[in-house]
Amino acid sequence: MEVEVAAPKNAVNLMTIHHSKGLEFKYVFILNIDKRFSMKDTHSPLILSREKGLGIKYLADMKDQVETNLPHLKVAIETLPYQVNRRELNLATLSEQMRLLYVAMTRARDQLILIGHDQFMLNLCHRFILFLSSWISFYFVTTIDNKTDNIRFFILFLLEYL
Repeated sequence: MEVEVAAPKNAVNLMTIHHSKGLEFKYVFILNIDKRFSMKDTHSPLILSREKGLGIKYLADMKDQVETNLPHLKVAIETLPYQVNRRELNLATLSEQMRLLYVAMTRARDQLILIGHDQFMLNLCHRFILFLSSWISFYFVTTIDNKTDNIRFFILFLLEYL
């Protein structure tokens, strides 16, 4: 037997960006905006692509090519398929991270609050104001109906200037 529990009217909802898709909130806080997108998957010793197959880092023992007292001198060499797959994975990962940021930024109805490290935010605001100096008239005439375009513009700004 399931019991339905009604959410309180004046409550804070904490959720992942994935769970917020399709929803809208009066206020949205995005935390850690100063952190770089996670690219940890691109450092694996092998990367598999559905279209291009397997790319590996070749581990070579270079002891014979270099004078050394070490028993082994292992060097990881990125093969061409590995480099191609890593580039593809980089683009796919950035695309997904940008999509998630876009979803998060478009959930706000009234106010979007970006929270990050103070020095990063100061630099970001300074760069953004300088960049917008030629767009000031556009910035002031935008309406809430155009918030999607404004957020796309902001994401493009982040990619260009950070």
